Amino acid sequence: YDRPRRLTLTFSECALDSGLEVTPLGADDIALLSINRSRIKGVSTGYVDRLFMAADTVDGGVAWSAFTSTIQDCWFRGGSARAIELTGNSRNGSTRRNRIENYDIGVLAEYAEGHVVDGNTIRQCGTALRLVASHDVTITGNDIRDCRIGTNASTCGALRVANNVILGITELGLALTDLQDVRGPIVEGNVIGNSGAGIVIDSSDDTVLKGNSVFGTRGTGIVLARSFGMPGLGIVAEGNISYGNRGWGLWVAPGESVALGCNDWYGNEAGAVYGIPESSTDLHEDPLFCGINDGDARLDSASPLVSAAGCGQIGALGVGCGVTATLVQRFAATRVEQGI
Repeated sequence: YDRPRRLTLTFSECALDSGLEVTPLGADDIALLSINRSRIKGVSTGYVDRLFMAADTVDGGVAWSAFTSTIQDCWFRGGSARAIELTGNSRNGSTRRNRIENYDIGVLAEYAEGHVVDGNTIRQCGTALRLVASHDVTITGNDIRDCRIGTNASTCGALRVANNVILGITELGLALTDLQDVRGPIVEGNVIGNSGAGIVIDSSDDTVLKGNSVFGTRGTGIVLARSFGMPGLGIVAEGNISYGNRGWGLWVAPGESVALGCNDWYGNEAGAVYGIPESSTDLHEDPLFCGINDGDARLDSASPLVSAAGCGQIGALGVGCGVTATLVQRFAATRVEQGI
């Protein structure tokens, strides 16, 4: 029996012009691989227990099989395949504040659990984010633009997708399909616009869809389908804007039960809602976005959705333009010879 060596490998301010290949002697042989402030070319691969990358510049891609991985503040400048590939049943890792541009896939995570994808800027990729068979993953605060597909997750569970901006997507903006978990997805506060399609959710479990702004798609704004033809356990769709889409504002699979409330379905060419009755609290009001052509989904101060009666703010973002109140205070003055 050979004991794992539990090695720590550290590269700091290095030029790895041929990439890096880490080949351990066995499981747990490499306890930590740390790469900091380095320049990396080509494709880097390896099997390690813990991975840490920070402030690296990558011309190529990385494919790590790690139990825990942290990749943050890196610049992935282009490649023919994947910028970041994470496999190996990763647990409680994070991919944060990276800039990723010009890849077939920006981030691919398979069999990840508890992973956080936060604050990344992704441009001109085939698919920005791809998740497969992953659970308890949080996708927040990412800015995704000018890709073919924004975020695509399949056979996953317990996802939270919140406060992302997804604009100028050729095909699917946000697609969550074949979701399988006792806890369904929570999708809230996202801005998705000027794309081929908006939000598509195919889940047999509870689904929460709140406070999203979807606009200007070439299809239907929001699609709620059903996995394997089985009705979902419960879907809540509240406080969303679906505006100016060529299809429906909302399309629901026949026989599905959805609790609607305080949504705004305005200016959709096919109609407001298909498959279920609208809620009595749903609206048909122009949201008065600050700049729909530029993807600015903040509300004008005159928008009826800033504080809709019985609903409060509707949509992902608050006031960002228009007239705002100015406080003018009365004060006393005494005239003197050289002024007041």
